[in-house]
Amino acid sequence: FLHRLLQSTYHVGKRTRTETTITEGAVSVSYAAVELANKIFSDLSKRTALLIGAGETGELTAKHLVGRGIGGIFVANRTKAKAEELVAALGGKAVDFESLQQMLAQVDIVVSSITSEQYVITKSDVQRAMKERSHKPLFIIDIGVPRNIDPGANNIDNVFLHDMDGISVIIDRNVQKRKAEIPKVNEIVLEELTEFHNWYNSLQVNPTIHDLRTHFELVRLEEVEKNINRFSAEDRELLDLVTKRIVNKLLHLPTTNLKNGNEESEEEKYKKLHIVRSLFGLH
Repeated sequence: FLHRLLQSTYHVGKRTRTETTITEGAVSVSYAAVELANKIFSDLSKRTALLIGAGETGELTAKHLVGRGIGGIFVANRTKAKAEELVAALGGKAVDFESLQQMLAQVDIVVSSITSEQYVITKSDVQRAMKERSHKPLFIIDIGVPRNIDPGANNIDNVFLHDMDGISVIIDRNVQKRKAEIPKVNEIVLEELTEFHNWYNSLQVNPTIHDLRTHFELVRLEEVEKNINRFSAEDRELLDLVTKRIVNKLLHLPTTNLKNGNEESEEEKYKKLHIVRSLFGLH
């Protein structure tokens, strides 16, 4: 029972993911940040990222970047040992926190998620980095609270800066899209639940049908055995065949009715099975 129940559960999950969009669209800050990066740079395998901060949010962001196949990842943290611990688990390279300016000129994506009362990257920092990188696009995601990056950097050409406000709008929109898929998911659950109930009911029906046929077959064999000597050797095979056909015809309609009871209530089904077992002594 539990084996079949788990199979049904997994099947519901698979159908939900393939037949609806309930799992599409980021609903976490770190995943939304990586989705944004993927929209700017369609092929992340050719890009490098600088992660400022190795806390929980930073770690999740790093995992999502690695999962999307980022070409390279650098991690800067005030405590370098924490950054080294993160890159040891996910790959990449830990860099000194004081080298942020230098790293801005080398990477394509910057994700900052630390707690700081002052901007860790100013507008002038970004301007200098853009000159060094020949104004190649730089994508910056500021998910620090309060802000880690000077908002003025967004006014620089080829700099795309997103902060928590913009990411929250994306997350809210994705949450609403997922909620809109709930009715479809409920339909799938109901379909699978109905199928599971039908299978469960068959656990009671099939043994009853088997016991009923076994009962009739034993009666048939007993009567054939009692009367076998009344028939010639060449007619005995025919006797066996004819009596089997009689039993099959007698049981055909009861068997069909027992199997095709999906529209009946649970109580009606069990009552019918109980009557059949009682009538024929199928204990």
